[in-house]
Amino acid sequence: EFAPGCDTNDEILVEFRNSPQIINPPINLAGCSPTGMSVFNLAENTPIVFGNQDTSEFAITYHNSQPDADTGDNPISNLTNYNASDGEVIYIRIDDIATENCVQTTSFVLNVFTAVTSEDVLFQLCDNDDDGNDTNGIVEFNLSDINLQVLGTQDPTQFTVSYHLNTIDADMGLNPLPNPYTNTSANTQEIFARVQNNSNIDCYDTSIITLQVDQIAIANIVPPQLVCDDDNDGFWDFDLLSLKSFVLGTQSTTQYNVSFYNSQADADLGTNILPSPYTNQIAFQQETIYARIENVDNTNCFDTSVFVIEVFNQPTAATF
Repeated sequence: EFAPGCDTNDEILVEFRNSPQIINPPINLAGCSPTGMSVFNLAENTPIVFGNQDTSEFAITYHNSQPDADTGDNPISNLTNYNASDGEVIYIRIDDIATENCVQTTSFVLNVFTAVTSEDVLFQLCDNDDDGNDTNGIVEFNLSDINLQVLGTQDPTQFTVSYHLNTIDADMGLNPLPNPYTNTSANTQEIFARVQNNSNIDCYDTSIITLQVDQIAIANIVPPQLVCDDDNDGFWDFDLLSLKSFVLGTQSTTQYNVSFYNSQADADLGTNILPSPYTNQIAFQQETIYARIENVDNTNCFDTSVFVIEVFNQPTAATF
């Protein structure tokens, strides 16, 4: 307190400084990994949060906790190669360089999603006459039939499979092919599968699907095999191998296999092939044999036909 008439003065410098700002909220970052750990580039958030603020006036740092972000302690150094697990929270600090007293903080989450694999698949079908031509190499493929093959051991409830005409569309997830899909290139065509994580579509993989149309087989008819017994016991060793040419007709011996069976069921399944030579089972009784012809590239492309074998008693001339 001063006496009346006494006064004093002094100077006080008041400096107004710009305050740092969070220009935009940071984005949560996502990674893909089969181990639950992934590598992140934390600096992806720098232009989003920092914007065009003056780097000579403000500094941005990243931290593992809110207290560290508040004080500026323990900044993360490896921003572009940061290894983290799912759910980890990263804290951002922006402060003024001169005083470090003007501070803004924010945070974002690192998410690690299950990595994806997409398996290459050879999808084979037999040519058919659904389009009016069973030799043109064009058929309708139900692409969903191979979803589990493309997924491998992955859970189909966690991943989505789509099919695309080229790698660009597969990588971008664009223009999925309709299902069913009819191949546009006769006999063989490559398309591309995309498998993506339902929780993060950026976690995806692609693979090659080969659509292959295999030639049908035609089982031509074998003429009845009727023989006269040479010892009248009613049994004969039939050379089935010599009958393959009847079944094949004009079809290639290198492209098709021929086999013989005792029943239609065995012929359809390709099980219990008869040996050659084959001995009839009951003397002097007609027996039905089933022939099967199949494409060696796709045994599902097969056809069957039937013929009979029979042994007759050898007549003898009467003597007088």
